[in-house]
Amino acid sequence: MSIAVKRNSTGTSFDQQELYFFHQGGTRTAPRTSIFHAGMKDSTCGPEVCFAFAQGCTQGQQLTCTKLFIPTAGSATVSFASRSETDGGMIGSVSNIRMVEWNTSADAPVPNGQCYTLSSSTFNVSW
Repeated sequence: MSIAVKRNSTGTSFDQQELYFFHQGGTRTAPRTSIFHAGMKDSTCGPEVCFAFAQGCTQGQQLTCTKLFIPTAGSATVSFASRSETDGGMIGSVSNIRMVEWNTSADAPVPNGQCYTLSSSTFNVSW
């Protein structure tokens, strides 16, 4: 299950923030917390909660973004996550998140890349 927030639209380009919760075929339930650290990679995000931020995105046949940021510090907690596709929701929080610009081809930080810090935030979304 994932939530995506599109923000900062400029023409056809937008920034997108995503958070994923992995139910693992129904065997994993909330609450779950992931602690992010400097050794994390985009390919091994999680294993329970993933968080990402993308800039300069355009939506064609497939989503394309000019920059991707992944967390290398902090934590994300999902306290509730529904499995319903039509009447679901997700509740949780993030704290002390350090987002580092990421090279997806090398699965490594961009040398001298940008970074952002998010001290804390909560979310409560439904669909």
